[in-house]
Amino acid sequence: MKIILEKDVPKLGRAGDTKEVADGFARNFLIPRRLAAPHSPGAERANEARRSVRAKKSGEEIKAAQEFKAKVEKVELAFSVLVDDKNELYGSVSKGQILKALRVKGVVVNREAKLELPSPLKALGTFSVPLRLHSEVVADIRVTIAKSEPAAP
Repeated sequence: MKIILEKDVPKLGRAGDTKEVADGFARNFLIPRRLAAPHSPGAERANEARRSVRAKKSGEEIKAAQEFKAKVEKVELAFSVLVDDKNELYGSVSKGQILKALRVKGVVVNREAKLELPSPLKALGTFSVPLRLHSEVVADIRVTIAKSEPAAP
């Protein structure tokens, strides 16, 4: 089935691209989520009209994302966690904890931004966690996980 992408879809294409995909993928996933529309001559003409508007808007979004990236990369997050005798964490540091720590530091991340952390952090040390702000802009957040001192009895 031939479709026109309405929004950027990872590993498929950018908004405005015309793609050939499996019928079920288009009918069951892309079209109901308004990520794509069926291809037709009328849809193609409408897509051409929106293309120049999208290019201008995308340029502005990239510029804003790059400015936000500069702000985010200055922030370093530190977590104190409990560890056992072998310096292994009892828990982990998850995406939610990282996003909450960013909000506490005064950095508000918009809904479109995606924290690309495949699994929670489960070791001591300093990590670079990618935050995708735009399809072309990725900020690296420094996350340090340190051993917490036990509470005094």
